Amino acid sequence: MHNGKLIKSILISLFVIFIVGCGKASGGNEQGNKNSGKAEIAVIESSTFNNNSYIKLYTLKGEEVQEIKINCVDVNSGFLSPVKHNDKVYTNSIGGYSNRSKKVVEFNAKNNKYNTYDIAEGIFSVAVDDSYIYTTNSPPKGSIITKYNIEKKSIEKTLNLPGLIEHIALYGNYIYSFADSDERDGTIIISIINKDTLNIEKSMRMKSDQSVFDSTIYGDNIYFSHMTSQDGNKPSNTISRLNIKDNTVSDIKIGADYQDHLKVYNGNLYISHYNPVENSGNKLTEMNLATGEQKLHSFQHNLMEIEVQDNKLYTCDDKNMYIYNLGEFKEKSRFKIMDNRKDYRIDGFFLMK
Repeated sequence: MHNGKLIKSILISLFVIFIVGCGKASGGNEQGNKNSGKAEIAVIESSTFNNNSYIKLYTLKGEEVQEIKINCVDVNSGFLSPVKHNDKVYTNSIGGYSNRSKKVVEFNAKNNKYNTYDIAEGIFSVAVDDSYIYTTNSPPKGSIITKYNIEKKSIEKTLNLPGLIEHIALYGNYIYSFADSDERDGTIIISIINKDTLNIEKSMRMKSDQSVFDSTIYGDNIYFSHMTSQDGNKPSNTISRLNIKDNTVSDIKIGADYQDHLKVYNGNLYISHYNPVENSGNKLTEMNLATGEQKLHSFQHNLMEIEVQDNKLYTCDDKNMYIYNLGEFKEKSRFKIMDNRKDYRIDGFFLMK
């Protein structure tokens, strides 16, 4: 299969291939500190075949500080990136076809404790504010957005929408959802939804590449990435910009394909180029948002996930964590993050501050 069809097939088959569900909600860490260093980076190590996942805390020099056992499989499964809100980080767990998971995992970076919440089967994307977790999941046709009350630990509202919603983002008082059309007619559906009522304020169809997996906001614009072209024959080389004042959308051509994660720092947009299906992609676009100037950087390893903070680029592949200074992208630190646990894999990371 070619790229576009393969990405969509993988998204659907995630429901089928994950065969283990999540355990009961739990809190905290089952192992003590390994040294007295300050934890700066949290790496998610997960498995399809085992009932537990692990969050491993490291210093910037790669010293392992703590290992926290999570009673839940496939933490940060699918193509989701961890979502940070204040001192807490949220992510999903899809689970298996015959025993689908309903979990969202919440990790508190202040005390290294965690909770899980039963919300919906097969969660693709997560957004969070002070009081609620918003999720999207997809039955055979269409999608469901769920509003979950954190304090009451209960579902407050749901909204059914057409299309396969692969990404939602919370900006101000609105949820922005990005869905591939059920008709597969070369369009995506952008819905602007009141986060309090879950009423749809506006819905737009636009000719577009498919598979929107990430977004970021800068000024009055939401930038979002595309993974594949609608014809299924080639990867996308476009990101798009949604102006939240007039709801217009414009496209920006990029010098490499497979746009994945997006981060804004000091007026620059950083775009990783990575194909999660084939686990390949070692390029990073740096775009000046004031001038539109683009620079394409290549690395000697894959960019599975990226974070940009403190004038540094943090990234990982399936074996190592890498830290670079921005600008010249000189490597500052590199350390191993994958151990020898059978049937486990690296499922991403997040920063502790």
